[in-house]
Amino acid sequence: MRLDENKKIMDYEDVRNRIKECERYITSLKEELNEREVDSIGFDYFDKDLDIRIKEVEVTLIELKEILKTEPPQPELPPQGLLFKIEGKIEELEIQYIKNYFDDRAYTTVKYERDRKIEISLTMILMALGNFASAASLNKFENRKMNVSSFVKGKINGKPFYGWLGKTVIKENDYVEMVVIEKDNCYIAYAITLPEKRLIMITPECEYGRYYMVKLSVLGSIILGLIPFFFYCTF
Repeated sequence: MRLDENKKIMDYEDVRNRIKECERYITSLKEELNEREVDSIGFDYFDKDLDIRIKEVEVTLIELKEILKTEPPQPELPPQGLLFKIEGKIEELEIQYIKNYFDDRAYTTVKYERDRKIEISLTMILMALGNFASAASLNKFENRKMNVSSFVKGKINGKPFYGWLGKTVIKENDYVEMVVIEKDNCYIAYAITLPEKRLIMITPECEYGRYYMVKLSVLGSIILGLIPFFFYCTF
């Protein structure tokens, strides 16, 4: 997704990582300060320097936590309700450009957790068979990819809505159709169309749920075929 240079792209995952780094750094500085106070007589300029650094990092930590408070609700994948269509004119609109995950692991369902356990089991079987290359290949799915997405929120037909979309060209006063669920008197949009321009905007990588199941089915078939061969070679 290509964006204009003047459009700021937010990465809340990076903010979370920086918060953790600041917390670890503050802990290590305080430990060092305590050691110096015990080992030295009096409070020297080295201790003052450490104390200043701690306060500076604490200020940065507060600023990062304030930024994190602006993070919008995470994508609900798959939709946790009945999808239906609405149409109308966009009365209010705000767009944020944000890096986020829309891969198979973003699908927070019991079914996914079960499938993930299957994937781990398949990896262990491959390693037991001595097929480390295939096991490593399977584990490559752990490397998650982030998408630059458009988080949109506003009002349509007098009711608030929000959603995570790919490249977005909608603006206030556009007549649109939306595929949504309703939650807490708010619409969550998974697709928005501009009928006049014949354009459709959907949640990024929304095909991952299907691809993930295909991936598991293929890998499972391969490994099940290897097991009899393994026992034949062993015995």
